[in-house]
Amino acid sequence: MNVKKIKELIQERDEMDPQNDVLADQNQEQLLEIFKENLTESMNFLDSCSANEFYWISELFDDLSEYFQSQKLIECMERNAMRTGVDCAIDIEYAKKALKQS
Repeated sequence: MNVKKIKELIQERDEMDPQNDVLADQNQEQLLEIFKENLTESMNFLDSCSANEFYWISELFDDLSEYFQSQKLIECMERNAMRTGVDCAIDIEYAKKALKQS
């Protein structure tokens, strides 16, 4: 997993104009491709990332859940939401629904 690239993409997302949906979508797609490479490494990243990084990654929770179909990933999301204090309950709910739908 290319952690350096993840951090660069998150930094770009953090500095991006929130109204620029095209760039935001491209950024999310690039992040998704990296996270989809390996479930264990993705969870390890979530377990060690900053609150700001976790906040931006939470946008991807439903897509990651749909892709991996892993209850352990959902538990990792919940654990790290508590650890970081990031309010991403709605993102986790969408992730749970994506897990159930596939």
